[in-house]
Amino acid sequence: MTSKPSFDEILQSSSLPSPGPEYYEARRRLWLTPKGPPRPPSQPSSSRRRLEDLFNQPGAVHSQEVWSSGLEKVWRGLSSGGRPKSNLPLPIVIKIIHAAWLRDRTWPPGMEAPDSDDEQPAQGSATPQTSLGTPDTSLPGQHNPSAAMYGRSDLMEPAPPWITMQRT
Repeated sequence: MTSKPSFDEILQSSSLPSPGPEYYEARRRLWLTPKGPPRPPSQPSSSRRRLEDLFNQPGAVHSQEVWSSGLEKVWRGLSSGGRPKSNLPLPIVIKIIHAAWLRDRTWPPGMEAPDSDDEQPAQGSATPQTSLGTPDTSLPGQHNPSAAMYGRSDLMEPAPPWITMQRT
């Protein structure tokens, strides 16, 4: 059985245009081209079904009982670079990471992750809808919607004290 070529091997064997938009599009086409027939879906393992059942409980990522009944062990394996014995869907992995980050306070208490990035704010919500432009689309003296929406401290984090320059 031969292995599928890596993306680097595919790039090396391809004739690509010079860097620029055409180069980007050519690489993108190569990246999106299927490398062979898709794997047939496998039956979820009993441990995966158990994780799915745990996460189907309300408030599972916040539950110490859920954490102690298996998530902690899975997190320790993932965070140490281990691979799960069977494939896990990305939404389950994200929930495991979220639960771990809540416990080590990497995730701020009280913050909730949306179920999907595809969600759009409701009409009339407090989040203004502005179009994004390139950095050079706003000239000095022109109205900058970002500056009006956020104060300076909201746009940039303050520099660490060791970077602050002193003028003489």
